[in-house]
This record gives sequence, structure tokens and C-alpha cells, in this order.
Amino acid sequence: MSDFTHNLANRVTALHFDALEPETVRLIKLGIADCIGVTLAARGEEVVRIASATFATMEGRLHEATTLVSGRRVSSVQAALLNATAAHALDYDDTALDGHPSVVLLPASLAEGERLGASGRDVLTAYAAGYEVWARLRIVEADKIHSKGWHPSSTIGAVAAAAAAARVAGLSMTMTARALSIAASMAAGVVANFGSMMKPLQVGLAVSNGVRAARLAAAGLTASSGALEHPVGLLHALSPRGNLEFGASHDHINERSSAVLQFGINIKRYPVCYAMHRIVDAMAQVCADASIDPSQIARIDAHIGVAQAAMLRDSIPEDALSAKFSLSFGLACVAERGHITLDDLGGERIDDPALRSLMQRVRVVTNHERDPEDPLFSPADWVVIVLKDGTRVTSEPVKHAIGHARRPMIMALLEQKFHECASRTIMDSRKRTTLFEHLTRMETIECLDDLMAAFAAQ
Repeated sequence: MSDFTHNLANRVTALHFDALEPETVRLIKLGIADCIGVTLAARGEEVVRIASATFATMEGRLHEATTLVSGRRVSSVQAALLNATAAHALDYDDTALDGHPSVVLLPASLAEGERLGASGRDVLTAYAAGYEVWARLRIVEADKIHSKGWHPSSTIGAVAAAAAAARVAGLSMTMTARALSIAASMAAGVVANFGSMMKPLQVGLAVSNGVRAARLAAAGLTASSGALEHPVGLLHALSPRGNLEFGASHDHINERSSAVLQFGINIKRYPVCYAMHRIVDAMAQVCADASIDPSQIARIDAHIGVAQAAMLRDSIPEDALSAKFSLSFGLACVAERGHITLDDLGGERIDDPALRSLMQRVRVVTNHERDPEDPLFSPADWVVIVLKDGTRVTSEPVKHAIGHARRPMIMALLEQKFHECASRTIMDSRKRTTLFEHLTRMETIECLDDLMAAFAAQ
């Protein structure tokens, strides 16, 4: 077995709940609560309907785990697929490590955990284990795999999901290493599908493949021990320039602290691509401070990083999916309405003439300088609003969006977001409040059946 895969597997199997710092547990619980909320918000999404109808006939009639949106019990593989797809359907889930950790790690941990009668502590530990693997897979790559067209959440995420599923199942170190190597052959997902139904589905497929990998390893399936790091393995295949350093984690990760504490979990304030959150915050602040009348805006100059601009490919959106990747929509919406909510992504709301007129006045100005801490982003984003009378109003530069690990969202705002999202599936506000409280006390749940009962027959 190769040292790199061996070390990852050993880290997964050696991790125990009692070794997690209280702050690590707190952050994971916030990520879990947020992820459950955005999953419940996706009840009416077409991609969820299509995936549910299609895969229900393909996975048999096992009753191992719960789909959060419908309350139906299905196989753990299918539950992982459908819950991850729903969680990512609105692009409202958290971010970190160039991807979306909770939408990958929670569905894998919950699905296998429910099948096996796991506790809340087991799920928290599995999440932490998957995050540790994801962080180390991310660190060995000096470049951004986005630039080669790969979607990290559905490539690296498949391996991290396998790690989480293996940990909650209590697999041995040898079996865990096999699960990671099996998942390497199941990792796929491309940036070109951003702004379509395939983006959340490719994450769902990756998570279900991670669960499959763990179950296959447990059943005795073998795989090459170097499937991750071999010159013709996954990481080299994903790498834009082959610029890999397998000892890099020793230099970039503090082994005395959890990866969750070091890299954080960024909670989204808006249901759009995270690449535009900072500049939307800048727009919201300057419009409020300067009392900008949107009808008097002649032009909006959006100063944003070149890598961010490449992800925000849809200039004038045709529907809600493409609006999530439209910088013009995001800036026009917050200027015109003062917010971006799930309701703002409705068809009639997107087609509003005043909003579409303002979208036409957005000009993207790309910044090629990169933030050394997060090279997917520029050091900061800002807007310059040019009014019809020639006045120029410039926002303050924004380095971290509201909800970023270094600019945390206050608990009241997080709970408000949870209610906004969960109300699409759970109508009773008291039940939503109770569920939120249970999720923020996840470590006290003795058996996941007690938690999953809240989703039955919604």
C-alpha cells in the first residue's frame, strides 16, 4: 500500500469523537444544520423530481435510509444520491476547500449511519474524517482543478464521501484504503455543467459512489493501492499541470488541530454561486449607505477575480439555474430589491423588465491578481456605480463574504435562513424550531432513527 493512501486511511480510522475540539464540533453542527435546511428547500426542484423518479426504479426496494425531502426510505446508496442532489440543487449550501463539503459529507454519513444504527457522534466524526481527507487531497495540488474543467465537489468529493462512509461504518484501515481507491475510479463532474440540473446531480452521483465504494470495500472488493497518487491515478488525471506534492500537507496543515478549524466552513447568505457573494455584499452595502436609486444607475462596474468571472458564465439568465451563475442578475437584484432570496429566483421575478434592464448595465472588470490564501478569488471584490448624472460611487473592497469562516454569520441569521429553507417542506414553524435545535445538539442523538423520524411523510 502506498504511503499517501495508507496515511489517509489511517487518519480516518484513528479519528474518534472525543479527540475533536469543541469548536470543530460546533462548526460541523452549523454546517449540518445549514445543509439540512437547504436540502428541505429543494422539495419542488425539477432535478430532485427527475432523480427521484429515475433512480427509484434502478436501486431496488431496500429500506435502509431516509430521503429528507420526501421522507421515503430507500437504499443507503440512493438516499445519499437524492439527499446530496437536493442539498446542492439550489446552490445555497456551504463552501470550503474549493468545493461544497457539507453537501458531500453529510449525505454520505447520514445514509450509511442510518443503515447501521449510528449515533449523532458517529455522524460528526465521519464528517470530520471526510473533511480531513478532502483537505489533504486539496493541499497536494498546487493549481486549481477548476481550470482543467473538473468540479472538485464531484471529483475530490467522491473520495471524501468514501472516507466519511467508511468511518461511520467502522471499516478497518485496509478496507478504508480500498474504499478510497475504489472511489478514485468513480469520481467525475465537469465545470461546463454549472448552471444546469447536471451540476447538483453530478454531486449526488459522486456522493452515492462514495457510499458504494465503502460498501464494496467492506464486501471484499480490491483496488490498486495507488489509485489516488499513481502517475496514472486520479490526482494526476485531475491536475492541470501535474504540479503535485504529496508531502505538502505536512507544510500546510497543522497536525495538532482539525482541518475544519484551519480551513473553516463558509455558510452562504445568498442562493447563488459563491464566486459572487463578496461583490453582492459590496453592492448591498454601497446601495444602502448611499441610498442609490436603481432607476438612476447608468452602469455598474463589477471588479472581480478572473477565476470567479470564469465560473459566472451566464450574463443574462434564462431561468433560475442560470441566474445562480449570472453576476449581472446578482448585482441587479440586490440593487433593485435589496436582497437575493429563493423567491427572487422565481421565473416571473427573473423576467421583471426593470431587473433585466439593469442587468444590461453591468460590466465585468476582471482582476488577475489572486489572493494567496485562496487563489480562486482575487484579494478583494468591489463595485463602481456610475449614475446617469455622472456621479461615481465606489464600494468598500470586500475580502470575505458574510458567512465566511473569518466573517461568520450570526446564529440568528443562520436560524432565519434555516426557517426560510425548511418551510418549503415542513410547514409547522414549531417543528422547524425543534429540528434546528436537535441539529445544533447533534452529539446528544443516540440513534439516527430518532432524528430521521422528523422527515417521515412530509
